[in-house]
Amino acid sequence: MRVLGLGVLAMAASLATAACEKPPLPQANTAMPGWVRQQILDGGDYPPVVVHVSYNGQPAYQTTATDRADTGDEHGLFSPDGKLICRFGGWSPQVTSGTCRVKNIVYVNMLYEPEFDKRDDRQLPRVGSRIWE
Repeated sequence: MRVLGLGVLAMAASLATAACEKPPLPQANTAMPGWVRQQILDGGDYPPVVVHVSYNGQPAYQTTATDRADTGDEHGLFSPDGKLICRFGGWSPQVTSGTCRVKNIVYVNMLYEPEFDKRDDRQLPRVGSRIWE
Protein backbone atom coordinates (compact mmCIF):
# COMPACT_ATOMS: atom_id res chain seq x y z
CA MET A 1 0.00 0.00 0.00
CA ARG A 2 2.86 2.33 0.85
CA VAL A 3 4.42 1.84 -2.62
CA LEU A 4 1.08 2.63 -4.27
CA GLY A 5 0.85 5.90 -2.32
CA LEU A 6 4.33 6.95 -3.47
CA GLY A 7 3.40 6.15 -7.10
CA VAL A 8 0.28 8.30 -6.88
CA LEU A 9 2.29 11.13 -5.30
CA ALA A 10 4.93 10.92 -8.05
CA MET A 11 2.25 10.98 -10.75
CA ALA A 12 0.57 14.04 -9.18
CA ALA A 13 3.91 15.85 -8.99
CA SER A 14 4.61 15.02 -12.63
CA LEU A 15 1.23 16.38 -13.74
CA ALA A 16 1.70 19.56 -11.70
CA THR A 17 5.12 20.13 -13.25
CA ALA A 18 3.78 19.58 -16.78
CA ALA A 19 1.02 22.13 -16.20
CA CYS A 20 3.58 24.81 -15.25
CA GLU A 21 5.94 24.28 -18.18
CA LYS A 22 6.77 27.09 -20.60
CA PRO A 23 5.35 26.98 -24.13
CA PRO A 24 7.41 24.76 -26.42
CA LEU A 25 10.35 26.23 -28.29
CA PRO A 26 10.48 25.99 -32.06
CA GLN A 27 12.05 22.74 -33.17
CA ALA A 28 15.78 22.94 -33.78
CA ASN A 29 16.23 23.63 -37.46
CA THR A 30 19.45 22.27 -38.87
CA ALA A 31 18.57 23.24 -42.46
CA MET A 32 20.15 26.61 -43.23
CA PRO A 33 18.17 29.11 -45.29
CA GLY A 34 19.91 30.33 -48.44
CA TRP A 35 20.38 33.86 -47.08
CA VAL A 36 22.26 32.43 -44.05
CA ARG A 37 24.57 30.42 -46.32
CA GLN A 38 25.16 33.57 -48.37
CA GLN A 39 26.13 35.57 -45.25
CA ILE A 40 28.64 32.87 -44.34
CA LEU A 41 30.12 32.88 -47.87
CA ASP A 42 30.22 36.70 -47.96
CA GLY A 43 32.16 36.66 -44.67
CA GLY A 44 35.30 35.45 -46.47
CA ASP A 45 38.05 34.80 -43.92
CA TYR A 46 35.78 35.93 -41.06
CA PRO A 47 32.35 34.34 -41.53
CA PRO A 48 29.76 35.01 -38.83
CA VAL A 49 28.67 32.63 -36.10
CA VAL A 50 25.03 31.70 -36.79
CA VAL A 51 22.66 30.57 -34.05
CA HIS A 52 19.07 29.40 -34.46
CA VAL A 53 17.09 31.20 -31.74
CA SER A 54 13.55 31.86 -30.64
CA TYR A 55 12.57 35.51 -30.39
CA ASN A 56 9.23 36.27 -28.71
CA GLY A 57 8.34 32.61 -29.24
CA GLN A 58 9.00 32.73 -33.00
CA PRO A 59 11.93 31.19 -34.91
CA ALA A 60 14.75 33.61 -35.72
CA TYR A 61 18.49 33.68 -36.38
CA GLN A 62 21.25 35.52 -34.55
CA THR A 63 24.54 36.21 -36.26
CA THR A 64 27.73 37.34 -34.56
CA ALA A 65 30.54 39.02 -36.49
CA THR A 66 33.93 37.39 -36.01
CA ASP A 67 35.99 40.25 -37.43
CA ARG A 68 35.28 42.64 -34.55
CA ALA A 69 34.23 42.56 -30.90
CA ASP A 70 32.16 44.86 -28.70
CA THR A 71 31.61 47.46 -31.39
CA GLY A 72 27.95 47.86 -30.53
CA ASP A 73 26.72 46.21 -33.70
CA GLU A 74 28.48 42.86 -33.82
CA HIS A 75 25.23 40.89 -33.34
CA GLY A 76 22.31 40.79 -35.75
CA LEU A 77 18.85 39.33 -35.14
CA PHE A 78 17.02 38.21 -38.30
CA SER A 79 13.57 36.84 -39.10
CA PRO A 80 13.40 33.44 -40.84
CA ASP A 81 13.10 35.18 -44.22
CA GLY A 82 16.31 37.17 -43.62
CA LYS A 83 14.85 40.55 -42.66
CA LEU A 84 16.94 42.40 -40.07
CA ILE A 85 15.02 42.83 -36.80
CA CYS A 86 17.84 44.63 -34.96
CA ARG A 87 21.59 45.00 -34.47
CA PHE A 88 23.09 45.06 -31.00
CA GLY A 89 26.29 44.60 -29.07
CA GLY A 90 28.70 45.93 -26.50
CA TRP A 91 29.37 44.76 -22.94
CA SER A 92 25.74 44.93 -21.85
CA PRO A 93 24.04 44.43 -25.19
CA GLN A 94 22.54 47.68 -26.41
CA VAL A 95 20.32 47.82 -29.48
CA THR A 96 22.00 50.13 -32.01
CA SER A 97 19.59 49.76 -34.95
CA GLY A 98 16.13 48.34 -35.41
CA THR A 99 13.88 47.44 -32.51
CA CYS A 100 14.10 44.39 -30.27
CA ARG A 101 14.30 43.25 -26.67
CA VAL A 102 17.59 41.39 -26.38
CA LYS A 103 16.40 39.53 -23.27
CA ASN A 104 13.71 37.80 -25.37
CA ILE A 105 16.30 35.91 -27.46
CA VAL A 106 16.31 32.22 -26.46
CA TYR A 107 18.95 29.72 -27.64
CA VAL A 108 17.74 26.81 -29.79
CA ASN A 109 20.90 25.46 -31.48
CA MET A 110 24.20 26.39 -33.10
CA LEU A 111 23.97 26.33 -36.90
CA TYR A 112 27.43 27.47 -37.90
CA GLU A 113 30.61 28.31 -36.05
CA PRO A 114 33.88 28.98 -37.88
CA GLU A 115 36.69 26.62 -36.90
CA PHE A 116 38.89 29.47 -35.65
CA ASP A 117 36.15 30.65 -33.28
CA LYS A 118 35.65 27.30 -31.53
CA ARG A 119 37.11 26.99 -28.05
CA ASP A 120 37.25 23.84 -25.95
CA ASP A 121 36.70 25.75 -22.70
CA ARG A 122 33.46 27.42 -23.83
CA GLN A 123 30.06 25.92 -23.10
CA LEU A 124 27.12 26.53 -25.41
CA PRO A 125 23.93 27.75 -23.76
CA ARG A 126 21.37 25.16 -22.74
CA VAL A 127 18.48 24.78 -25.17
CA GLY A 128 15.72 27.09 -24.00
CA SER A 129 18.01 29.38 -22.00
CA ARG A 130 18.10 33.11 -22.58
CA ILE A 131 21.31 34.12 -24.29
CA TRP A 132 21.42 37.69 -22.94
CA GLU A 133 20.37 38.25 -19.33
